[in-house]
This record gives sequence, structure tokens and C-alpha cells, in this order.
Amino acid sequence: MLFPVLTSATALYNLFCFYYIFHGLYHIVPYIELFAMSNPWQASDTGEQTAAARQETLVDTFDVYKVVLFNDDVHTFDEVIFQIIKAIQCTRSKAEKHTWEVHTKGRSTIYAGTLPSCLKVSSILEEIDLKTEIQIG
Repeated sequence: MLFPVLTSATALYNLFCFYYIFHGLYHIVPYIELFAMSNPWQASDTGEQTAAARQETLVDTFDVYKVVLFNDDVHTFDEVIFQIIKAIQCTRSKAEKHTWEVHTKGRSTIYAGTLPSCLKVSSILEEIDLKTEIQIG
């Protein structure tokens, strides 16, 4: 067989790099590297990925801070639910779950993200004097 069958995108990438470098076309290699980073045989993103899923992806890839909300005996459930919705733009049912966790366990991790976004979420929660803490990791 004159040409081997390329079984992966990496093999295709290596073949292109060798060809272009061998023929002195160095300026084309960076464009090929961009092609190699994306898998053309993989299904494209359909846009169905939710904000929560994107946030969980961030948790896996970056150094992350998290906002922890603590229980108190001052605020009603509705006040806390409303403030959580306002702070992290989540559904009412998710805010209710966080509120119930705060009530039963004494704390709940409300949000995870970069430090500036955690500071913003924490400040919104503290508008009504809820007790929060920003933790690393």
C-alpha cells in the first residue's frame, strides 16, 4: 500500500506538519495546528449546554473560588430564595434546594467561579445581610 490509512486526527496533523515543514512552508503550520485542536469528526455543540454545565466545566479547568452561604435565624425562606435567584440567576427550584440545604446543614455552596464573579455574587447575597464566605477550591 503506497499511502498508509490515517487512523486519527493526530496522525493527519503529523502528516500535514511534516509535509509543510519539509517543503519550507513554515507559515502555514500555525493554521494547521488550529485545525488539529478541533476534532472535525466530533459533533458540534448544539447550544443545549446549560449555564450550570458550563460552570461545572469551569470548576474542572481553572482554580476556582466558591461562595458559601450560611444559615441564620433572621431571614425567611422566601427572602433567601429571592436573593439567591437575584445573585446567581437560577431557577426557583434550584434556589429552594440551596435554601433547604442551608437550613438543614447550616451551609450551602451557592456558586463557583472566578474571584470577581464570586465577589459579585457574595455582595448581592449580603445586600440583605446574609452571611457568606468566599473559599478557594
